[in-house]
Amino acid sequence: MNEVERSSQRRYDTGAHPVSRYLRDAARRFTSRLAPVLDETITSRLVPVLDGTLHHGKGKFVALSIAPTQGSSGGGTTVTVTGTAGNMNDVTSVTFDGIPGTSLTHLTINTLSVVTPSGSGAVPVVATSPGGSSSAGTFYYVNQPVKSSINRSAGVAAGGDVVTISGSGLQTATGVTFGGVAGTALTVTNDGTISVTTPPGTAGTTVPIVVTTAAGSTNGLYFTYLNAPTTTASSPAAGPLDGGTPVTLTGTNLDRTQSVTFGTSPASFVALSPTQLVAYSPSSATAGTVNINVTTPAGTDSTSTFAYQAPPG
Repeated sequence: MNEVERSSQRRYDTGAHPVSRYLRDAARRFTSRLAPVLDETITSRLVPVLDGTLHHGKGKFVALSIAPTQGSSGGGTTVTVTGTAGNMNDVTSVTFDGIPGTSLTHLTINTLSVVTPSGSGAVPVVATSPGGSSSAGTFYYVNQPVKSSINRSAGVAAGGDVVTISGSGLQTATGVTFGGVAGTALTVTNDGTISVTTPPGTAGTTVPIVVTTAAGSTNGLYFTYLNAPTTTASSPAAGPLDGGTPVTLTGTNLDRTQSVTFGTSPASFVALSPTQLVAYSPSSATAGTVNINVTTPAGTDSTSTFAYQAPPG
């Protein structure tokens, strides 16, 4: 290297050379513009990953939440525990009121699942690793649903009947199905009573009613879909005020008749078949024509009439 080359090298090394100044200025511009972006990226994205990777098995984790927060007192509910990234991989057990859950499975770097043991009431959930323990929240045990009765066991095939279900453990009900079809307008009155509107179904079929709660599902009650009754003829069409006239009604879907009234007065009756029944007119204080109301679980037909006649003279 000659003297000119040595002089140029010294100027470059000391920053006096034009190329050196350009590179220095470029570096400063790079730093001032890109560094904040890199800092934010590293802080928000890379550090958690490095923390979980470099300190796996050593770092303190924090369990943040569980879902769902309630389930059957008999156990068997799969609960997802969410916590800090990376270190959830360290968790070796999750307890419910001190009782270990089962089937612990690490899903991602910050989630795991565990199956609840049996229990009762509100209990603390604690996740444990070699680095320590952390509370994950509270789990609420609820009793299995039990259905004991319904206010009506049949209704119209078109749906729309309001069914009230009585039992216990119904407070957390989230759905009711009729033969696998969801009912609508579910209303929880209390732990022992819920009501729901029936969906459409097929006439002549009987389907199971299934109630689903946070503790599971239960069946054991049934609902029958029916076509509404119709009457197309009645004979005789009139009778005396003192009643007792046998009136034959012809129509459809009459075999499940629950009541017959002449106007508002109840009448005794015999359902002979799906197409025929005989009703006995009750007494009446006044002459005139009244509707004969035939009621089944699927509805009421008021097509036919009966005329009360005063005695001659």
